[in-house]
Amino acid sequence: MTLKFPEVICYGEALADCFPDQSVIGGAPLNVARHLAQLGCTAHIMTALADDDLGKEIRAACRISGVMTDLICTTNRAPTGQVQIGSDDNGDHTFHIESNSAWDYIEPTSKTQSALQRSACLVYGTLAMRSPVSRHTFLELMNGFSGLSICDFNWREGHLNLHDAINIARKAQWLKINEVELALLLEYFGNPQITDLLQTMDIELCLITKGEQGYDLYGSEGHLLHGKAHEICTLTDTVGAGDSFLACTLAAHLQGAPLSDALDLAAQFAAAICGIRGAVPVDLNFYTPYLKQIGHANQHTIDKGV
Repeated sequence: MTLKFPEVICYGEALADCFPDQSVIGGAPLNVARHLAQLGCTAHIMTALADDDLGKEIRAACRISGVMTDLICTTNRAPTGQVQIGSDDNGDHTFHIESNSAWDYIEPTSKTQSALQRSACLVYGTLAMRSPVSRHTFLELMNGFSGLSICDFNWREGHLNLHDAINIARKAQWLKINEVELALLLEYFGNPQITDLLQTMDIELCLITKGEQGYDLYGSEGHLLHGKAHEICTLTDTVGAGDSFLACTLAAHLQGAPLSDALDLAAQFAAAICGIRGAVPVDLNFYTPYLKQIGHANQHTIDKGV
């Protein structure tokens, strides 16, 4: 029988991370889409790019990764986005996200409505909601979407106030946050229990990533699962680890794996990503062992007639 290839729309910023010595294509939604496309899903990136050299480079990177570009709109209102990355006196990275970037002007394309109707899942963050245009487009999308919605909170101070970011996150059924973001949310709501927080936000599932401490999964009724982080054989950097964890979890789960198995595979995948430079591997053979494991779950689902 024909295997399933679930469709997913990733909404938000596509940009270049500009290090002192090189530029790397990035943006959390695009990172997730590039992983999904190599892990058995039909992944669309819904963003806006300018008709400039960087915009063309991002489109080319999408094609190489197998990401669908039919939901990318072209704008002349701003250049394709960039993030300037430097380092402080302690050697930690500093980030300057350029304002007035192309992804502040995301609008529907002629293919948006049909893709929305076919897609099993819509993944988004809060950064792209900093502009009225992209926020309005997103809210219109959500009004017409009946599938699974996932918010990777990914809040950046100075781009969208926390109150508005939380209201955007409340549109989702699933929420992915890290420990810093959890502390922010708990403080905002007066430090309730996590279950009370989820009930207040009307979130069905909350995935909390905790770095070396693994991850926790909560439902509105309580703690569901704790998973351990997998060993990183050689740590190169942790750029994009959260994006890879979310993408692999989603790819495996949409293709039939129980959520606990999907999360464990995602922890393996994220650990492997930490062993390479950057958020997305250059060598697409990197994905082969993970795609095979997802394929087993996929075939098992089909054999059961799901």
